[in-house]
Amino acid sequence: MYARNYTGLTGDDVIRWLNASSSAPGANDSSATTTCQSGWSYDTSVYSSTIVTEWDLVCGDSWMASFAYTALALGQLLGATFWGAVSDRFGRRRPYYLAMFLMIGFGVLVSVSPNFVVFCLFQAVVGVNTVACFASGVTIAVELSGVTWRGHLATAINYFWTFGYMLLAVIAYGIRDWRRLQLVIAAPSFLFLLTAIFVPESPRWLYSRRRTEEADGIVRRIVLFNHQTLKDDIDIYVGASEEDVHSSCGDLCQTNRMRINTLLLGFIWFANALVYYGVSLFMPTMGGNVYLNFFLSGVVELPGYAIAQLSITYLGRRWPLCVTLTVAGVALVCTMVVPSDLGWLSITLTMLGKLCVTASWAIAICFTAELYPTVVRAKGMFASTLCGNVGNTLAPMVGLLSVYSPYIPLGAFGVVAVVAGFASLIPPETKGTHLLDKIPTANSSSYISVIPEDSLTVKKFQKTIGLDRDETESGVYGRGDISVSRL
Repeated sequence: MYARNYTGLTGDDVIRWLNASSSAPGANDSSATTTCQSGWSYDTSVYSSTIVTEWDLVCGDSWMASFAYTALALGQLLGATFWGAVSDRFGRRRPYYLAMFLMIGFGVLVSVSPNFVVFCLFQAVVGVNTVACFASGVTIAVELSGVTWRGHLATAINYFWTFGYMLLAVIAYGIRDWRRLQLVIAAPSFLFLLTAIFVPESPRWLYSRRRTEEADGIVRRIVLFNHQTLKDDIDIYVGASEEDVHSSCGDLCQTNRMRINTLLLGFIWFANALVYYGVSLFMPTMGGNVYLNFFLSGVVELPGYAIAQLSITYLGRRWPLCVTLTVAGVALVCTMVVPSDLGWLSITLTMLGKLCVTASWAIAICFTAELYPTVVRAKGMFASTLCGNVGNTLAPMVGLLSVYSPYIPLGAFGVVAVVAGFASLIPPETKGTHLLDKIPTANSSSYISVIPEDSLTVKKFQKTIGLDRDETESGVYGRGDISVSRL
């Protein structure tokens, strides 16, 4: 505030300041400012309590409110750097549930943070483990499924993200105090740890680590649960080399093909995260009820995932990913030229962009898991997630351009999305192919599975497991969901 005596201030004084530049606030000696001497009074009509009102993150400290979100994103960046190596070294299941426990536990601690610094530290720890829950969960789902259902499962996971997104808006509408809200959404999540009873370790990962007996046991339980039979004379030879078993993050760039895929997937994830979180942060500022806007922002994702699921099933990965990213980008760029009196059109284009980027991210998740071999799949997923978290971190910063125009950030998001859309056409198509297990030994597209073709016969396997007709006729062999191919 300006360092003036406002006790006897009248309307005429304000008018005189505005009309006379020499006496206006901020001119000459009157430009001196000072801190508020009597504290602040906050509007509680929308939120009864927030971190801003509790710790007075206003005026010179207003940047700290945005940093609270940045702390979460920085934690996700840190988590992506090491959880991938942990998952490829110790398995998918144990790191997944350890990260879930830590995420929920520190989520509860956030609600009792004594000050802003501790709040940000707890937020960062939550972010470290959130990224592990997401990437490891997708990896487990993909590796436990066969060709027919892999795309469906990888996409279906996202529906639950959206249900949580929408439920958060409903809960926040009823609980306006940030501490109680944080506790209510975090504490009940401990119940999800009970799913550990039903989720097995990835048999594909166990085979890649030469832990054949454990993998066989899980496969037999899966076959039994599916009311199928598995004959004892069917063996699986695990041919992973010592280098594959002890792979490192550098293996993501070991060959030309993997190097190109890693760079392109990283950029695609960066673009998806930048646009998705950028638009999500923009939605509540469009006017109207902030809770309703947030809820509708989640509702628009549902048809996006439906589009992704249908596209993955019938059209593949590359072209649907290209089209959805390009349409999202064009829609957001168009908001920059919409007249100000056509607010409904800007909102419609923004919603269309959110819908399409939602579909593109769901496709990208499935595409990424399918392109990497088992021995480095978790590292690949986390490397892509790391790039996505960079976009997540930059989204609020790009949003600061809204001080010039609220649609400049949307235009910037749109340009990045279009470029990523065309980049998605470069990696090879993975529709109808089986997951790779071993890192290729040459700079070519020939990936050799850890299970050689001659270890099984088509006729015997079709009889005992019941593979799809098209899978057996195309020269694809495998054991239950642990199917392999030579590409």
